[in-house]
Parts: sequence; C-alpha cells; structure tokens
Amino acid sequence: MLLHAKTIGTLQKLGLTSYEAKAYTALAALGPATATELSIESEVPRPKIYGALQRLEEEKWITVSKGKPSTYIPRYPREVVEQRKTLFCSELDQLSNELTSLYDRQIENESLNALLIRGFDSISAKMMEMMDRTRRSIMIMGTFVSPVEIEQLNKKIIKAKKKDVTVRILVITSRSKESEAAIIKAFGPIRNDVRLHAPQLEDPNKLDDRYGDDGSGIARWVITDRREILLALTRADEKVPDLDSAIAMWVSNASIAQYLMRPQVFDKLWEDSEQIEQIN
Repeated sequence: MLLHAKTIGTLQKLGLTSYEAKAYTALAALGPATATELSIESEVPRPKIYGALQRLEEEKWITVSKGKPSTYIPRYPREVVEQRKTLFCSELDQLSNELTSLYDRQIENESLNALLIRGFDSISAKMMEMMDRTRRSIMIMGTFVSPVEIEQLNKKIIKAKKKDVTVRILVITSRSKESEAAIIKAFGPIRNDVRLHAPQLEDPNKLDDRYGDDGSGIARWVITDRREILLALTRADEKVPDLDSAIAMWVSNASIAQYLMRPQVFDKLWEDSEQIEQIN
C-alpha cells in the first residue's frame, strides 16, 4: 500500500508517531485486520506493530476485538480527527493564554530608560555608543549631512559586522545626482549594507518635514538589537541644518522600540530602495 506522506505527516502533528500514523492509515483503508496484515500493509516492522496498535487503542483511535488472533478496527476517521482537532485547539488556546500572561508580566516588569539629548555632537556620540553595545542587529533610517560622522559610523559598522551583527542602513536622499554621489562615496566601506531611498513626492526636488526641510535638515531613526532606539531631528535655517537645534529621544525598552519603529515598515522601505551597486 502506498501511504500518502502528507497524511502521515498530518497525523503526526496530531500526536501520533510515524508507525502509529502508518498503522491507522492502513487500517482505515483495509477495515478490520490482524496485526500481521497491518504490518504487511503499513510496512511497519512486525516487532513494532503491536506497540503502535496498543497506543492507538489507548488513545481511542481504534478498538480491538479480542480473539486468536485479535482483530483491530478503526474508529470512524471524521469522528476521531474532529475530537483530536477540538482537543488540539483547546491546548493551543491554553498555550496562547499562558504565553500571553508571561509576556504581559514581562512587559509590566520591564524597566524604562529614556533620555532627551540636545546638540548634534551629543546625539552622534550616543549613536556611536549604541553601535558599540549592539550584539545582534543595527537598523538606521534617515538623513546624513556630516562626512565626519559617516566616517565614524563606517568604523563602528565594520567592527560590529566582525561580531556577526546584521546591519541595514537606509539613507533618505533627495533625487539630485550630486547628493547620491556624495552618499555613495561616503558610505563606500560598508556599501553592501546601505541602500538609498528617495520618497515619492509631488515635487521631487523637495522632501517633506519627515526628512528635513528640502532635504537639508536631519531626521533619523536608529534601532539596535530591537531594543535601543534613537529618534533625532533638527531644524533647517535657509536650507542649512541648524545642528545646535538638534534634539533626540533615546529609549531602551523593547516594547516601546517595536512601536516607535515598526520592523515591517522598515522591511518594506528596504525592499523598495536601491542598492548602491545598482546606482554606481
């Protein structure tokens, strides 16, 4: 008998072993049968078939007519599977409630560390500090105007990648060739981890307030290990970023970090952005 692998696999998800699933499937196809007949039909080794049938009886998948030899009778599949499905769904609900309770208690007990940071130099220093602490991932989205800062960031990223940290930097740009060329050159040492994103606007020469006035201000989201997050903004004075006005909020809290910078939003923007190699 050719047993359907998917059927066997699904029965295993309901708690049966491979031998038990094969034995029940064969029995459902054959009807009442002896252990010897089932061993041949299901290709379950003779020494293993008795143990499989005993557990199928204990779990009420089959009934047994005692005799010499005993005859094994399958219970109606729809009935027995529906019972298992109901039990499984009940167990999943219980699992969901227990895990949610644990998660909620962890959220309630999670400490909140937050700072308000003023001045571009202080903000940049905090970002570099975050780079040093990261152990798993770095996500950055926003604008950059300081070549010195980018040079420092390159060094931190190279060091982080030696620790197998995942890095993705999404640079928001205007659509000017000069701007893109400058970014490509500045981020050259880590070019594989950088993508450029130019927002689709009615006026392609003007970025909206989320990214700085006319692209000359600074707006930046930095998140490390999906826990620490830095949100930074500056004003622009006559299209020149006022670095003294820069202000940022730093938070170390996994729950807040997930709300402030939703990973799925970043993932979508990342996929829609251009790799440096494709531009250069």
